[in-house]
Amino acid sequence: MKATRIYSKGYHSIFGPFIMEYIRMKQDGGIGFVHGSWDMARFDQYCQQKELVEPVLTKQFINDWLESIEIYPPVSRCGTRCVVRGFSLYLNTLNPGSTIVPNEAEGAYICKSFLAPAIGELIAAKRKEGKAFKGETFALKSFDRYCLEHQVGTPEDITPKIIHDWHISRFTAPHAKDYRYTVRQLCIYLRTAKGWSVAIPPTRLKEAHPAENFQFRSIFASLLDSFVDDKRASGYKYDSERKILKYFDLMCSDREEPEPRLNKDLILQWMIQRPTESIGYRNKRVSIIRQFSLFLASRGYGTTLIPQAKGTTVEKPHIFHQEEVEAFFDALDKQVLNSTYMRLTAPVIFRFYYCLGLRLNEPIDLQSKDIDLSSGTVTLRKAKCLKDRVLTMPEDLRELALLYDRELRHTVPDRTYFFISDVLGAKVSDTGLCRIFNRAWEGTGYAQDVDKKPTIHCFRHTAVVRKLEQWYEQQVDYEYWLPYLSAFLGHSKLEETYLYVHLVDSAFPQIRHSMKTFEKLYPEVGHGQTE
Repeated sequence: MKATRIYSKGYHSIFGPFIMEYIRMKQDGGIGFVHGSWDMARFDQYCQQKELVEPVLTKQFINDWLESIEIYPPVSRCGTRCVVRGFSLYLNTLNPGSTIVPNEAEGAYICKSFLAPAIGELIAAKRKEGKAFKGETFALKSFDRYCLEHQVGTPEDITPKIIHDWHISRFTAPHAKDYRYTVRQLCIYLRTAKGWSVAIPPTRLKEAHPAENFQFRSIFASLLDSFVDDKRASGYKYDSERKILKYFDLMCSDREEPEPRLNKDLILQWMIQRPTESIGYRNKRVSIIRQFSLFLASRGYGTTLIPQAKGTTVEKPHIFHQEEVEAFFDALDKQVLNSTYMRLTAPVIFRFYYCLGLRLNEPIDLQSKDIDLSSGTVTLRKAKCLKDRVLTMPEDLRELALLYDRELRHTVPDRTYFFISDVLGAKVSDTGLCRIFNRAWEGTGYAQDVDKKPTIHCFRHTAVVRKLEQWYEQQVDYEYWLPYLSAFLGHSKLEETYLYVHLVDSAFPQIRHSMKTFEKLYPEVGHGQTE
């Protein structure tokens, strides 16, 4: 698979030569200027659209540009403004007639409501733990201002409705991050550390912050830890399952379960299929708690045993056409993301999915030591079924990874994970990647024309299907090469690889005929699942 290049070098507006000289000057001074170059690229595109003919910044032009970036998230907007202000100062030294971008009011907002001391303490505690907490700080200050303006003066006044109204009042930018979980953290802090009588807002699944190092806290906490340890000792990785158990633990905490017993009411609430999930994912959730119920029963705890869920018919996943792939990466590269580091990471990690046919968490878990950029090899350690495997990147993907690594080394030289989401070197969250994927897919123009909404995993299916079609066109000996493809994908058995034959669209009858040697191993269409 070819990796569409994401870094279009060069600046093409009237300011192009000045921008390149400014960046070169910064880098010669020992500043990596990784994120600044991206901000300048967006500024250059804006200037190009305005068709400026003179390399001079006017006051009106700057006001128009400042208005255009109001849709950016607060952190991104502040960073972009700071970078372009520096460039405007440089231009002003060359031409005093060029206007300087005004600086934002110093000190931003200072908390003034009755919550001010607690907000300061919470922010300090989070940063002491090593968290950047930048977006969350903006959100807490916004909530403080809202409380001041709406005369929220006592702990009892902080209700879920107040938090929801605040959220609606500030949730104006498209795709802005939902920070209600941060205010919920503040409420928990007020209740536990300060002893205030504050209502804790109910938790929804998507409001559980993915970056938190979550610890079980409900009445089942120690048992859930033992259950996970038992599964891992049996040879299961059990990472995604633990994440699901996190949501179960949150639900038990909200219900304030008095004893570690899976009662019928608790189980029925957990079994409800949510509007945002498929029946397959719902069944997976239920299956995990069913295993937990068996674990509890084996240790003498009273529990209601959950019956095994019926198998579901698995639909064929979406196989991307080439024009859909090109449209996806074009939309992806134009996204304005909250995190400046994700601006660098997202375009590269999604090309890893597309070119190497990886599972969702495989590139997320990659460490810097796992990628040899000189040879282009990628070592996947303890993937599904705890199997290791080594893959070779195509040359253009290797060059892209080399460029990404070189740019990040300026600001995070000793990072553990290859793909990171912030200056602390935290690894990317799968939920965050899914949101980025969904926004990019919605921007392709093809989202309304498909019967089944694609997911990131569809890149894996597409990679395999296109390889099978390529083999058919080249009259490759399937019997010889399929074991190699199976090893490349990390499959435990060849039967898992044969399942992909059912996904081939344009040449399915011919390919199936040419692979008749394996006919007895083909799974039934519509049963089982592709992993």
